[in-house]
Amino acid sequence: HGGRLPSIEEGGVVVLYSTWGHKNGSCPSRPQHKNHYPTYEAMQDKTVAGYFEYKATLESVQDIDVRIAPVGEAFRRVYQACKDGGQDPQDADSLFSRLYAPDCYHPSRLGSFLAACVFYGMISGKSPKHLVFETRGKTLAIEGFLVSKAYIDGPFDEFMINKLGPDKWAPEALSPELVRPLQAFAHAALYPEDGMQNKSLPA
Repeated sequence: HGGRLPSIEEGGVVVLYSTWGHKNGSCPSRPQHKNHYPTYEAMQDKTVAGYFEYKATLESVQDIDVRIAPVGEAFRRVYQACKDGGQDPQDADSLFSRLYAPDCYHPSRLGSFLAACVFYGMISGKSPKHLVFETRGKTLAIEGFLVSKAYIDGPFDEFMINKLGPDKWAPEALSPELVRPLQAFAHAALYPEDGMQNKSLPA
């Protein structure tokens, strides 16, 4: 944008998508950043700080409402829950690791669902932990709306395979047992003042 900030109409709301640190710090395809982001935690801390700085900058030049969608903080909640439960978050079978595609920085289906829960809360003003899920054969419904086309089969996998390559995408079907803890992590990131403890991880 040539250093210029976009103009926001009066009464408009800006939502910043605060993302997550790469699973192992700066990913292998960006080795030049490894010293700056050596670990997930270091990258997550700096990413969050950067979004708050960007929020402050926007608010300093325009009288607008700037909010942060704390998706990265929801990822951090999962990371911390693994540690609190005595599991190395970097283990391949941990819920934290399963938030990532095999390239260790794009989100998996689970990571994308967690992000969607955070945005649901931001847009609706309602907690994602109250969403109702049900299985319908091989599909998953949320509040009566089928999400199979987005998360269970077909288009999402095709998109990720085209983006990452067929050897770097490992689809994982969502289930109520997996998504319920993610709802709770999204809630905790959106409402940290609740003092809510991380929900137990699925077995």
